[in-house]
Amino acid sequence: MDKNFEHLIIMHRDIDKKILKGQDFQRSNVQNVNIQKSTFDDWYFKIKIITNLRIANCNFNDCKFLNVDFSFCKLSNCIFKNCDFSLSEIENNIFFKSTLSNIKFISSRFTDNTFKETSFLKIDLNGSTTKFNCFEESIWTDSVFGNCTIDYNVAIRCKFIETKMNIETLGSVWGIQENELKNITFLSLGRELVDNKKSIYKNYNQY
Repeated sequence: MDKNFEHLIIMHRDIDKKILKGQDFQRSNVQNVNIQKSTFDDWYFKIKIITNLRIANCNFNDCKFLNVDFSFCKLSNCIFKNCDFSLSEIENNIFFKSTLSNIKFISSRFTDNTFKETSFLKIDLNGSTTKFNCFEESIWTDSVFGNCTIDYNVAIRCKFIETKMNIETLGSVWGIQENELKNITFLSLGRELVDNKKSIYKNYNQY
């Protein structure tokens, strides 16, 4: 990365139609910023606050959001690809018609977010706390929706395809329908279950 910014505060700015590459923000705060039609490549945000951003029609490629407080942001028509949100607090954000591809949320706190018409591809939630999120008309594909704490989430007209999922998810995510689960692998204590899925669904329905 060719730039290093420490203890930087960016507030009340408009960023429009920019292509920004290889920047390193250490212990910086980004607040109340409006970002439109821009691309961020190979950015590194570490130990800082990102809050109250309005982001539309933007691309984030190979960016690291490690140990970041990412909150109260509204994002629409955005694409995140090969990004890392490990050890971060991602909460109270709204994502609309966005795509998250090959994203790590390892050991993150992933709470109180709303996702509408959002696509999740190759997502890793290992070790995360994933609570109080609302997923509506969204699709999870080839991801790990498991090996983490998943409680009190809502999934409305969502599809889960080729995804590994905690068996407890069937009881702790409201709204999941059997016909929305395609080629799911269920996990229990980190291990794959080999039980017949019809038997699993029947037992949970009776429970």
